[in-house]
Amino acid sequence: MDLRTRLENATERAVLFQIIKDVVNDPTKYKNVVEAFCVSIDCFSKFLTDKEFFTALIPVLDTQCPMRSIIGFSRSMSFVSSTTHQTSFRDVMTVLQWLKYVVQKSLVSLIVDSLKANDLDDETVQMYREFTNACMYIPDKISNCSVKALTDEHLKYIESIKWEFKTNLVEGIKQASQTAHDKMSAKSIGGPNLKIVAELVSAGRNVDMDGKRSMIEVIMNWVESLEPFDEQWRQIMHRLFQEPTQLGYQVQESLITTVFTTARSDKALQRCIETSHLTGTLKRVVMVKLPFQRILKIRSIRILVNFIHQTSETLAIELLETALKLWSDSSFAAKAPEGQERHLVRMIVHLIYLLTKNEETSRKVAWRDLLLLSMNGVYGRMEMLPLHIQSALFLNETLTKLAFENLPEDIEEAPPVPKTENFSENKMGAAWVEEMKNIRENGLDERKGKPSYKKMVENTENKTSGDEEYVERIGEQEGKFRLFDEGARPPGINILGGYSQREPSAPDGSEEEASDDEEDITNAQRLQQVIILNEPRAAPAPNPHGGVDSDDDEDFPTYSVPETEKKFKKMEVGEEPKHRVEPPAYIVDAFEMLLEKEKYEVFEAAFFNLKSLIDRRAVGFPQIAEKLFVRVIFLQNVFGTKKFDETCDAIAVSCIVQRPEIVPALVRLIISPGQGIRFQQRLLHYIHMAADEMGVLDRRCEEFIMAQENTMSMHFTSSGGPRTAGGSEFANRAEGQPMIPEWQRVIAARVAAKTRRIGTTRQRPEAGVVNRLAKVAKYMFYPLLILPRGEHANLLSTNSDLLAYIVLVASMVYVRSGVNTSIHTMSRELITYVAPYRYSENGKLRVACLAAHLNVMALLPGHILGDIFDMEVRREWMTWCEGIMSAQIGPCVEWDMAHQLLEHLLNHFQEYHPSALLTHSQNFSL
Repeated sequence: MDLRTRLENATERAVLFQIIKDVVNDPTKYKNVVEAFCVSIDCFSKFLTDKEFFTALIPVLDTQCPMRSIIGFSRSMSFVSSTTHQTSFRDVMTVLQWLKYVVQKSLVSLIVDSLKANDLDDETVQMYREFTNACMYIPDKISNCSVKALTDEHLKYIESIKWEFKTNLVEGIKQASQTAHDKMSAKSIGGPNLKIVAELVSAGRNVDMDGKRSMIEVIMNWVESLEPFDEQWRQIMHRLFQEPTQLGYQVQESLITTVFTTARSDKALQRCIETSHLTGTLKRVVMVKLPFQRILKIRSIRILVNFIHQTSETLAIELLETALKLWSDSSFAAKAPEGQERHLVRMIVHLIYLLTKNEETSRKVAWRDLLLLSMNGVYGRMEMLPLHIQSALFLNETLTKLAFENLPEDIEEAPPVPKTENFSENKMGAAWVEEMKNIRENGLDERKGKPSYKKMVENTENKTSGDEEYVERIGEQEGKFRLFDEGARPPGINILGGYSQREPSAPDGSEEEASDDEEDITNAQRLQQVIILNEPRAAPAPNPHGGVDSDDDEDFPTYSVPETEKKFKKMEVGEEPKHRVEPPAYIVDAFEMLLEKEKYEVFEAAFFNLKSLIDRRAVGFPQIAEKLFVRVIFLQNVFGTKKFDETCDAIAVSCIVQRPEIVPALVRLIISPGQGIRFQQRLLHYIHMAADEMGVLDRRCEEFIMAQENTMSMHFTSSGGPRTAGGSEFANRAEGQPMIPEWQRVIAARVAAKTRRIGTTRQRPEAGVVNRLAKVAKYMFYPLLILPRGEHANLLSTNSDLLAYIVLVASMVYVRSGVNTSIHTMSRELITYVAPYRYSENGKLRVACLAAHLNVMALLPGHILGDIFDMEVRREWMTWCEGIMSAQIGPCVEWDMAHQLLEHLLNHFQEYHPSALLTHSQNFSL
């Protein structure tokens, strides 16, 4: 018998302690001890105190292999944090404390010991691979435990465990690298096995450490601080960052990309990735993916281009040529957003700066060919936005100077160099031109005196029209403004590069912010906006009140308050205004809207409209009925919705009523392993309520059946079971609700028995109403007759209470089906099913069997009862009832029900078989 089965079958403390003792004495016999303990945590909760969770179980963890323990934690954390399992936060906290103990004691040493791993041992390699995956998934699985948290302190505790794990993981990588460095020599070729450490670095490249830094960034900062950085460290960094691992080339490519985008300086990058030539994956990343498939930060552009230039000047020239080809492409110019344009221009200008620093390198570049290559991009941008015009003219000016710097003897004069001053009068345009000039003169890494955009705006605004220099520089534009009529509106120069009435915003990329934050709008869309802004507009209507009430010579439109806003509604304390959302018209849309986690109005619009969609059998409901039912019963009240439980119950019952074909799947869910008793009772209650809504009770036996169900409800409730009648639920959905004392139940039952009510809470069926339950009884009744065999054998032992509830609900479905064409088969099947449980040790199961027999007696007319069950069977029932009455010392529920069944049988025999009474022994007096 495996360990998990032994834990689940433990019924006493002594048995549990014996299991723990066996594991400690023979730790090699059980391999997955931690996983079995975590999955069976509820078994420990029954018998151990809080202190014993550690005093008794920590020695078990000490005897286990730490690597297998961490793998076991990774496998079982999903089970512990799952909302479908009845685990409390106490259980979650216990598992997290076990994990913390193992991590603090063994995680660092495990990573250091991986340096000695044997690559030829397949079992060791596979175990270390599972260990690597476990280390990467555990932080996220720890975060998933927050669904079980009840207070802010619980959330803080979960975060502390996650922080402890990640810090020990990083510390293990550092110590393993330091140990490998100490064991290596400068001329050694082999050395310690760093493959496991390299896999941890590759797989954990994006693990978040503190919300601001990733694990790879922390490691790179540590590498940058290493002194002295000798040849051994270079070999270690080459193995960690450049050699492919078992995770594949795609992960290797992502690691290199992360290193380049995370690096803070050239020094940190050169220490992590140092090479004399670019090949394979590294070349593809630095020559294609990073420069042309991403929009990098300015710092990342500088580091990337410097790395390529320092590695190979030939590759730097090749990168410049490729960048100019892409920049000159007409499709790129028309469709690329501004952020991509700025990114590419910055990279081109910085490459030009690096290549022109050294005259010898500059001579190797065919500047004239590059100038001709860029002409298509220059001409294509002349009719586009100011940003593109400025970029085109600036690059054309720069390349023209370089191309004709050393003229051949046969050329007397160089062509005139275009100027960009005419396109930089605008404050935003001037900032972009000034930035490109600074890059060309100083590069991205040495830009000094970069003009602040705010200062440029202030300096321009402080100029007056009387300033001669100012008038000389923009006088032409001022003259143009004077040519407009009073009623005409100046064009939207703020977009095209001129003046604007509103305060301009700072240009994208003017500071050291990420370039991918820039507005992602294509040039064609921006050009369309410019055309719309420049269309002539009619003069504004005169202000009827006189004067001007706006800053752009236009009156504000008259605002009228809607009638709905004039009605003031006084809200209660803590109440918030409701945002109205149209309820979904299709049930599939409502099904998806139930997953909403941010906007409560969207969730509630679908939640409260779902029952009406189900009741009218909306299009698509039969296809998703089962999935919808499962989603509703596991739904959580994230937004604190009022009447949430009642609405969930109503939706679940409606699903069964409108689609009874889902009941077999529902029964399989009830008896599946791992379900809590409250959850099982709740699902059985849904079947009962659906049967009550679909079926019709016969009027001649309605009063008797309702009284019997009330009695059963009081009996099962007083025994710790569910209520089943009067619309009460099988189980309270709130776990922590206190039980009602026994004396209160007795008094309430006596008062209810003596209380007269006018009318009844149950609506009598109208004449001619069709019993819908009779038509679908095969879906509602037969699936409940579960055979307790095989995997369901525990229904006869530990889960006998559940079997009693199943029998009770089956008899309720049976009696509400009425007298129909299948009544013979249903009656015979029900009695045959409950017959083996008449003498069960469980009192609830015996009472449920009596209820089933009473329902059969109440529903079947006398002549039909005789046709279905022969004389010997009915006499056996009488003997059974007499035995119950003689065995009971005093009246109780079981005695009363046996007395009722015996009375019914005697009346039946007296009416239909009077001769049978004469032959039956009358040893028991009623």
